[in-house]
Amino acid sequence: MRISRRAITIILMLLALPVVIGGYWLLAPLFITERVDEEFPLASNAVVPADMTMEEAEAIMVEAMSQREPYDERAPDGMAMLDDSMKVDASVEQVKTGLFRDADSFHRGMGAATIYRAPSGESVLRLEEFRVTNGPELHVLLVPHADPQSRDDVSGYYDLGELKGNEGNQNYPLPPEVDAAEYNSVVIYCLPFRVIFSVAPLN
Repeated sequence: MRISRRAITIILMLLALPVVIGGYWLLAPLFITERVDEEFPLASNAVVPADMTMEEAEAIMVEAMSQREPYDERAPDGMAMLDDSMKVDASVEQVKTGLFRDADSFHRGMGAATIYRAPSGESVLRLEEFRVTNGPELHVLLVPHADPQSRDDVSGYYDLGELKGNEGNQNYPLPPEVDAAEYNSVVIYCLPFRVIFSVAPLN
């Protein structure tokens, strides 16, 4: 039985379709920038002066509480530090913080990761001035290892969910059962291929 050229073409196209779809899923994120800019979730703890808007107060509080000294050179121009005109509730605790580093020459990241805890017991991981190489199905992991270098070092992680964007300020609430003391780094991780994109050792 002889198969027509048209039938062969259709068969080849059907066989190639999964490869094309898989290639797009894998490579497309590398050329896409997804930016988010979420407000600091515990901003209600600040007392806002009458001559200041809530947006201005939140920006100042985030700047002060994140203790940006190690990376002030990357802070936006004109960002003011906390002064006597504004008081922040000291009971909002900065539990752990660290700076993101590159995983390798291709998978690169920068910015800060900080775990905050409110008096109510609510905890949140906040990424600030954050940027990472984009990729397929990136997740935010809390990892016991202090500075993971390979996939084997990521064992025992807690998954906080899919990365909201590869750029910008973003929040990831910690469930009540998660004890921040048990985790010593934040890892941006590609789950399907088990690849580390960036690591922030926490202190």
